[in-house]
Amino acid sequence: YNNAVLNAYEENNKGEVRLSSSLLSSLDRANSNFTITVKTSAGNITFPADILDKATNLNKLLGNGYNKSDVSVRISIEELSSSASRSAADALNRIYPNGNIIGNAVDFKFKLYSTGSSNKYLGDLTSFTEPLDRTITLPSSASLGSSYTAYRYDPDRNTVTFVPHGIASGGSRNALTLKSNQCSIYFVAQNNVSFNDVPASAWYATYVNQAASKGLIAGVGANRFDPDRNVSRAEFVQMIVN
Repeated sequence: YNNAVLNAYEENNKGEVRLSSSLLSSLDRANSNFTITVKTSAGNITFPADILDKATNLNKLLGNGYNKSDVSVRISIEELSSSASRSAADALNRIYPNGNIIGNAVDFKFKLYSTGSSNKYLGDLTSFTEPLDRTITLPSSASLGSSYTAYRYDPDRNTVTFVPHGIASGGSRNALTLKSNQCSIYFVAQNNVSFNDVPASAWYATYVNQAASKGLIAGVGANRFDPDRNVSRAEFVQMIVN
C-alpha cells in the first residue's frame, strides 16, 4: 500500500489527527512513496510520510533544544464560522466586488508538539518544499460551476491569492481539489465576470469570462476587454505568472 486514510475525530467543526515523528519515519523507511490522507467533513489533506523533512521552518521550531525524534505533529482541518470567514470575504470583495464565498473558509494547520509528559506546543509548520493535495467540501446545496475558484487567505496581510484547482465530483457532496505548499486558510468563491465588449455569442466569451473570474486576466478597464487588441509581451508574461 502507498496510502493510508485517517478519518479525523471531529468536534466543533474541527477534525484532528496526531502522528508521532517516529511513526512517520517508520512509514517513510518502509516506503519512501508512502502518503497519508486526513479526512474530515470540511475537507481532506494528503501529505508524504516524510512531511517533517519538507517543512521549511522545522529547524527553527526545533531550535529550543528539541530533535526531530522528540516531536509529534497535529494535523487539523477546521471549517471556520460564517463570522470568521467574513474577513476572507471582505478581502476577496476588495478585488472582486461581485465575488461570493461558497460555504465557509477552511483552515489547514500542522502544529508541532514535543513528545513525553511536557507535550509542549512548539509552533506551526507554515510551509513545505512541495505542494500538498487538499480538497474543500462544498455545501450540499452548491452545484458545481465553472466560475468557482479556490483562494488562499492570509490573515496577517489580509490578502487573497488564487490557487490552481480542479473538481472532485461523486459521493454525496462535490468538492474542489487544490495544491499548495502553504499552511493557511482556503476557501471557494464564485465570481461571475463579463465584459461589455465581449458578446455572449462570441466563441471566446466563455474562456475570457472564466479566466477573468479566476484573476488570470483583468481587461483594460471600464468593464472592457478589447478583444481585438494585440497582447503585449508584458501582459503575456503576467498571464503566465498568474
